Amino acid sequence: MTDVYVVLKESVQVKAEIVRVDDVAQIYTRKDALKARLKEVFVYQLRQKKKSRGKQREVIGALYVLECIEKACPDCCVHLLGETDCLVEWVQEEKAPKWHRIWQALKIVFVALLCFAGGAFSIMAFHNDISITDLFRQLYELVMGEKSSGCTMLELAYSIGLMVGIILFYNHIGKRRITQDPTPIEVSMRSYEKDLTEAMTSAWGREEKTIDVD
Repeated sequence: MTDVYVVLKESVQVKAEIVRVDDVAQIYTRKDALKARLKEVFVYQLRQKKKSRGKQREVIGALYVLECIEKACPDCCVHLLGETDCLVEWVQEEKAPKWHRIWQALKIVFVALLCFAGGAFSIMAFHNDISITDLFRQLYELVMGEKSSGCTMLELAYSIGLMVGIILFYNHIGKRRITQDPTPIEVSMRSYEKDLTEAMTSAWGREEKTIDVD
């Protein structure tokens, strides 16, 4: 018997209705011809659901994928690794109307302004909490021996340092990345996606909607 190692993926996006083994799992075997054949094994056909637009999701169990492979290759000894379930997201590409693109742009602008205003408010609230104006005034008088006008090199240097610190923290200048490390937003998004996938697979399991063996 030929050993076949199958590593199920956690979540995938597909653009076609037909889901094959190569879409939801990684295959390893010593025989290249067998590997190519198993990648094309049919797993599931996605169907358009009523009142659903854009994205559709299904959860496919690991044992179901194993069953599909064993039916296609009864002489194979399949070793199942990786996740227990795979979240399949069917992204149907449709040309959006002009009004939809304009609406998306308006939402992006609104969210950007909201984040900017929220960030500015948070910084001002923090500065007000620690009375940074009084602190700078006292430091200036202690070092320079005269009263502060409220707009000195101390405030200017702090403002520039705050701006540079934010840029370095978010690791971006416009569309350019400063280093190859993922940004805090990217890390948060990956964590959110992982939590979302786990929550959805658990919910599908409780409702017995998972595509799995009987």
